[in-house]
Amino acid sequence: MYIDPSGDFFIVACVALGALIGGLLSYKYASEAGYQGFDLIAFTLLGTVIGAGANYLIGIYLPVFLGTTFSFSLPSIGFSGSALLFTTTAVSVTGVQIATTIGSLIAVDYIYQASKKRGDQAITEDRMSSLRRSWKS
Repeated sequence: MYIDPSGDFFIVACVALGALIGGLLSYKYASEAGYQGFDLIAFTLLGTVIGAGANYLIGIYLPVFLGTTFSFSLPSIGFSGSALLFTTTAVSVTGVQIATTIGSLIAVDYIYQASKKRGDQAITEDRMSSLRRSWKS
């Protein structure tokens, strides 16, 4: 019942999401930089167009990439007694694994950058010792 055989809905959804995110982020950065009036509108529209274009490409190529498997062999040399051995180890990586790793790295970077902006302090030894004292009591 809910089937999109052409895949157009996915591409339109990617374009809309990219336009929304690109527009919002460019508006935020331009307003923080002090742009006003026409310059603010121009930056926002530019970010919207760039976000929509980038996500259009993602919408087209992401399904192909996620279904791909990359395989390669790693050669190794070893000894077994007095014999010299040449062996290979096969490695296969799927597009889903690569996309998940990239997404995780982006999320970790986003969390790190957000914590820097808030002024969060790293857990130092002094803070850890005060936490330990509060847990003991």
